[in-house]
Amino acid sequence: MTASADDTARVWDAATGRPLTAPLPHRQDVVAAAFTLDGRHVVTASDTVQVWDATTGQPAGAPFD
Repeated sequence: MTASADDTARVWDAATGRPLTAPLPHRQDVVAAAFTLDGRHVVTASDTVQVWDATTGQPAGAPFD
């Protein structure tokens, strides 16, 4: 999981180094990103906080402002 100043976060395959999902977009720099304890979701923080499905890269709900 990486957070970036290009307004995205990425979920990566640690074994291959390839992305597992499309970039997770935000309106501003992503300053933090982490997996949930169960590994099923990722949480990213920018000007909003967003929860994503870690497998599909789809939002798991509306962003938190």
